[in-house]
Amino acid sequence: MAGLSVTVPGVPRLPDFIVIGAMKAGSTTLWGLLASHPAIFVCEPKEPQFFSRDERYARGLGEYAKLFAGARADQIAGESSTCYSRWPHHGDVAARIARDLPGVKLVYLLRHPVERAYSHYGHLMEERAIKRTGPIISFARALDEVPEIIDASNYALQLERFLAHFRRDALHVLALEDLHARPDATWAALVGFLGAPAIGVPAPRLEAENRAGTRVARGSMRRALARIRGASGLSGLIDLVPQRARVRGRAWMEGPRVARWLMRRRVAAHRERISPLDLEDRARLVARLDEPTRALEKLLARDLSSWRR
Repeated sequence: MAGLSVTVPGVPRLPDFIVIGAMKAGSTTLWGLLASHPAIFVCEPKEPQFFSRDERYARGLGEYAKLFAGARADQIAGESSTCYSRWPHHGDVAARIARDLPGVKLVYLLRHPVERAYSHYGHLMEERAIKRTGPIISFARALDEVPEIIDASNYALQLERFLAHFRRDALHVLALEDLHARPDATWAALVGFLGAPAIGVPAPRLEAENRAGTRVARGSMRRALARIRGASGLSGLIDLVPQRARVRGRAWMEGPRVARWLMRRRVAAHRERISPLDLEDRARLVARLDEPTRALEKLLARDLSSWRR
């Protein structure tokens, strides 16, 4: 059973903790809070997905350790990859982590399972729209065709995978609702679990909230600029503009303010294309997740009756 040491002979610094999920449960908000703690180092990118992607895992722990090379000796280092708690769709991540990082601490952030599932659906449909990998389908149809949506909201199932390899005290579970309703106590409990010095709830790094969306929006802006430049007759006119002005104009158009504006427009347009979470779909999914939620209640010794409606 894991929980003894994270030191691996011959390998540089490895993470002291991992946020294993859940996807669309507020992990970016939590990441921002953790990043704001002076004694905590979080790696870039936020989700390296080392243990869930075979091609990355094959590169070895030495390559993974490079993500944490910037951590000071007096800092606690960690990463956050929400696909770690989407078994069985990314392999037996829990077994890999237990084998390679037996003493690592695990953090599992939860959210109302129906709301998380619907947000997951919206994310997948956005990916389809951006990458053009498939049609936009209804939420009800997605629940039948994409089992990962349901499985990722079956928190008891995901926890059991990790508890088969880790001691219970190596895993800290909190809910997004806790962060909103009792931020001070929830933050203090998390910091205490990680072993970091106690500080008040820091102002989160808000720019991290929309980092992925901003990156997509900037990419769209770059592609739009490339199309404009490639248009017949425009390239020569653009070249007549002084270079300094071109650089400043491009920086402004690709900057965070424009990117956020573009992202909001894209999100609004996308939401019009996906089906809403209506009462019938919600009731059906609540019933479908009733047994897993009751199992989670017993596992955590916590009242989750608000999640069963």
